[in-house]
Amino acid sequence: MIHLKKFLEEKTDKKIHIEVSEDRKNLVQIITKQDEKIVKIHQNLVNAPHPIIRAIADFITGKEKRKNKKTIVEYARKNPHLFSKQRKMNIDVTGKFYNLKQVFDKINEQFFNGSLSSVNISFGKRYYSKRHRSIVFGNYCPETNLIRINRSLDSDSVPEFFLEYIVFHEMLHAYLYLLDSGSTGHTKKFKMMEKELPNLEKAEKWKRENLSLFIGSKKEKHV
Repeated sequence: MIHLKKFLEEKTDKKIHIEVSEDRKNLVQIITKQDEKIVKIHQNLVNAPHPIIRAIADFITGKEKRKNKKTIVEYARKNPHLFSKQRKMNIDVTGKFYNLKQVFDKINEQFFNGSLSSVNISFGKRYYSKRHRSIVFGNYCPETNLIRINRSLDSDSVPEFFLEYIVFHEMLHAYLYLLDSGSTGHTKKFKMMEKELPNLEKAEKWKRENLSLFIGSKKEKHV
């Protein structure tokens, strides 16, 4: 929310007050009061990819208003799951050994300047696939703006630097989706930014040497 407010103020050169709504018919509404603009915006546009946020800013300023309105509406039509009534998410950050919120907040400030405060994080299930001989340590879901971390990482056998590596990896997916390209893949930019993590090589080495802790065979591969 803070990032959106700052971006809109820089683009419009106006003081912006944001009100979040669940109005699916009026995705963006603007009320002008002297030198301030009140922007009523659908809750799931707050976390839209950067090109959509840019379109919202241009729409507010009146720049190519019809074109940018069409861009916003088309985004909503292509993502109907984002604009239907949402079920309440079950968020669980507290494990026996680690608190995900503390890890998330530390990484958010250190690497993302606090820009990912709107992203949620939670422990998920202890999941692995015997059939595919693989394990999913974490994932980011754009539809719910939620990072889930495999609960098997909440263990005294797992060093903190490895958990931070997994959380950072998923936060980077969220960052590039929300604030840059709208992509969730391992792009060249993703790989380049991932190298900023000081313990990257150490964490990847630990992963290769300790997969047997999770799936019982050192031949198993991480997904």
